[in-house]
Amino acid sequence: KRIISAVLGIVLAFTAFTIFVRRPKYRTIEPLSPRNESKTILILGNSFVGTSQIGTFLKSMLDAAESEYSVEAVSRGYATVTTYSSDVELMNKIIDGEYCYVFQCGFYTDGDPDGYRLIREACMLSHTGIAMLPAHNENTTLISMVHSDNKLDWQGEINDLLASGVSYDDMCLNDMHKHSKPLAGYVGAHMIYRNLFDSLPQGLTDDAPLDMEYIESKLGSYVTTGKVEKT
Repeated sequence: KRIISAVLGIVLAFTAFTIFVRRPKYRTIEPLSPRNESKTILILGNSFVGTSQIGTFLKSMLDAAESEYSVEAVSRGYATVTTYSSDVELMNKIIDGEYCYVFQCGFYTDGDPDGYRLIREACMLSHTGIAMLPAHNENTTLISMVHSDNKLDWQGEINDLLASGVSYDDMCLNDMHKHSKPLAGYVGAHMIYRNLFDSLPQGLTDDAPLDMEYIESKLGSYVTTGKVEKT
């Protein structure tokens, strides 16, 4: 009995250690599916995708890491989730498995939760990952109506950084919609990268919208930890 108890103790200890070791360090969303062979990440949204240059930042991070992955960022003015769920050509591309992961912005209208459900169903057919990625001015009530925990809260991350002392003028344009600036785009790209690959970005290429010296002066330790310093 003592031998059996000792063996069981070793097995349980090894199992607990294995679970601990394998626990994602940075990832909070579902991982990339091994059943989807695409290497293209898709970001869908409105003008916030364009003004923030989130796709350009993510491409720079991937290039700096010499990654085999690429990014396609689609920015359509005043687009909502239903803009994309109604796009037959795009939906067919998703169903055909042209993308490995979809990051969806654009929760503004009552139909958007249902639109997201349709896009998610298309993703399921091709084992494509999908996560909500609400931009800074999106409707939190509509976001809460989506029956999914797979979300990267870009909006919340920016708000947390603002609350920690980052200047609003560094994050947002002084226009009617308070569009996100490139610094906010870096934050969004940082979130996507560390969640997809469970590691921090290795830096940026020289053609990135902002250089690392500027970013580090504004965001401090966030760059190297992925965590917002509390004040």
